Amino acid sequence: MNTGAKEEKDRALVRQRYNRASLTYDVMEWPIERMAFRHWRRALLHDLWGRVLEVGVGTGKNLPYYDYNKVQLTGVDLSEGMLRRAKALAARRGFLADLRQMDAEHLDFPNGTFDAVVNTFVLCSVPHPAEVLREIVRVLKPNGRLLMLEHVLSQVRHIARMQQWMDPLASRMMGAHMDRDTVSAIRLAGFSIVRDEKLMLEDVFRRLECRVQPPVFISTTPGGGASESDQSPGVPPFFTESSLSPCYKEPTGLITSISAERT
Repeated sequence: MNTGAKEEKDRALVRQRYNRASLTYDVMEWPIERMAFRHWRRALLHDLWGRVLEVGVGTGKNLPYYDYNKVQLTGVDLSEGMLRRAKALAARRGFLADLRQMDAEHLDFPNGTFDAVVNTFVLCSVPHPAEVLREIVRVLKPNGRLLMLEHVLSQVRHIARMQQWMDPLASRMMGAHMDRDTVSAIRLAGFSIVRDEKLMLEDVFRRLECRVQPPVFISTTPGGGASESDQSPGVPPFFTESSLSPCYKEPTGLITSISAERT
């Protein structure tokens, strides 16, 4: 199977899973939503303004927390079943949101369209998170913000082992991966993390605020090294001119735990 056909198969599988889950999704998540998620959503979204894109709008759980006097909201989701529920909620509550079915790996918006992108519990479930992050970088305006809630691979060894043990079952049942190193993926995509708040289960559930970094090119010596003075703050030392693609900042051959994205 060629790469394009495999990617399409991956997307179709995720769409099918979430179309099926859309019928009971809100009921299944009600306890954790009531206990924690709704409070995190409110805190994440309260100060947004301008043109905002929500990637993976799902059933519309974030919709009640936007200030529609300040925000021009567009929301996209791969699953027509999830989107149908979000549209029904928006119509019922009078939320002014442009909701569209769209693949997050191929966003149909011009470069530099949005002041902010919102992404809550999405990168755990998309087939190719690096592609989604690359698209988010593209559609954000210079110095645009990426605001996220996500569960990520823990740095605590026994928790990480439990996540890795649970991942095959969780991903087959719901399509959500438990063991993705999303924080590293965000940095590799070209973002600077300006806020990283640990919310629950040590460092698993996180609130993240990220900004797009300008491209950084580190001069190298003939031996291939980079001096400390060449290194910009917040930029991993392996970002050298040879490791960056011409299109913004796309490290090549450096992603480990997410490059072999499991389905």
